[in-house]
Amino acid sequence: MAGAVAAIVAAEESARTTLVEKGKEPEGNTWVSLGGISCPDDAGRAKEYLQSLFERSHSVMDEKLLDVYAQMSPNNLEWLKQTGKSIGIDVSFREYGKPAYPDHPGAETMHKWMTICRRKSSVNGLFHILSNALADRGVSVLMETTAKKLLQDKDGQIIGMTLERGGRDVNVKARRAVVLATGGFQNNDDLIRNFSRGYPIYYGGGPGNTGDGIRMAMQVGADLWHMNSISCAIGVKVSEYDVAFRFSLPSIHHDYQEGPAWFLVDQYGRRFTNEMGVDVHSWNLVLDYFDPVKEEYTRIPSYAILDESTRKKVSLVNSRMGWGKKTGYRWSADNSREIERGWIVKGETIEELAHMISITETNRGRMKEERLRTTLEVYNSYCNEKNDYEFDRPAECLKPLGEAPFYALPLYPRLLNTQGGPRRNAKAKVLRPDGKPISRLYSAGELGSLWGMIYEGGSNLSECIVTGRIAGRNAAREKAWD
Repeated sequence: MAGAVAAIVAAEESARTTLVEKGKEPEGNTWVSLGGISCPDDAGRAKEYLQSLFERSHSVMDEKLLDVYAQMSPNNLEWLKQTGKSIGIDVSFREYGKPAYPDHPGAETMHKWMTICRRKSSVNGLFHILSNALADRGVSVLMETTAKKLLQDKDGQIIGMTLERGGRDVNVKARRAVVLATGGFQNNDDLIRNFSRGYPIYYGGGPGNTGDGIRMAMQVGADLWHMNSISCAIGVKVSEYDVAFRFSLPSIHHDYQEGPAWFLVDQYGRRFTNEMGVDVHSWNLVLDYFDPVKEEYTRIPSYAILDESTRKKVSLVNSRMGWGKKTGYRWSADNSREIERGWIVKGETIEELAHMISITETNRGRMKEERLRTTLEVYNSYCNEKNDYEFDRPAECLKPLGEAPFYALPLYPRLLNTQGGPRRNAKAKVLRPDGKPISRLYSAGELGSLWGMIYEGGSNLSECIVTGRIAGRNAAREKAWD
């Protein structure tokens, strides 16, 4: 999305523009995202809210960049609507969700919107609008073309790129500038282990995000920031598929007054959080606990513990979200198929369930029968009293487990996207460690995102529009060189 927006705006500035994509089809996160966009209605209050996220997480913040984002993001929906109108697509929006952190100042101004438009394809509305706008603006789109290296002249300014296409390296001149919009490094195991905590972490977004832009930017002297900031859900990983599927039970946005009976435990059978209070993008902050005594990540995997009523009532996985939908697998409504496949562990009693977990390859005896039984008894007592004394799970979400048999679903960090990369300024220019811009190099989107450790859902796509517009306009206005 970031690259598409930048290319559209640059073309509108009368710049001859080329968009490069290494996959046979777009492999970024826009392709498989829900398409939700954060769009506040008050720039001042939005900045106050967003600034509080940085202050609470102690993340590095660029106030000028945050100012620009707060000022421009309220116009995102109008920009999409006008872009759609220019190509004959009627665009509307449906509000969904709530602010991730409703107690922060300014939260009331944060709104999230889903893009709605008529289309015959299965892609989301955002992608449909942008792909048609690219064609309308005459942007050349090169598929199956990999960006490998930025080219510099003797003065250090960016003059082009080396692309790999059809098995050959080709040097391409950029008459004005290059915009990096290559996403993050969610599918690069070395970078994940180097810049984030928790292991293993499995990807849930586009597999094409392998940190290419980070490597290229570093080669020309770019500074890096927010490398430890990731957006990470909780999901299900099975050996048959590379991608992690979305676990569908926990959400602070769902009303579970009549909801399922379940709780979450670590490898030793202990609860460790308010299961309904963690924002979907922040599960890594809960799961990446490393026990220095046991020398292991005791919460990877964790286990969703549930009873028979919950098993029959609701599908534990939404396999139609994220890159998981590309596998074609559809999780059964009552989870019976997955029990047969051995993906869900079953026990006729809670003690038998603990034993069945303990003999799995990933647990290796850590789970003890008496510990899991005690955890169940304590949790059920909280449900009966409607008071979770340990983790403050809301009373309306406390439902006791009772009906045997019992089940356990192993859960892992499911990486949606990363925020880190080359640092950019309010003009979308990529910066060196001394704060000076690298001449004719811009970036947009989640590559070097402005977001720190605490992330507000819908804001990456919002940032794609804001920084894509800035980068595309400023790159197109660079003076052409011979």
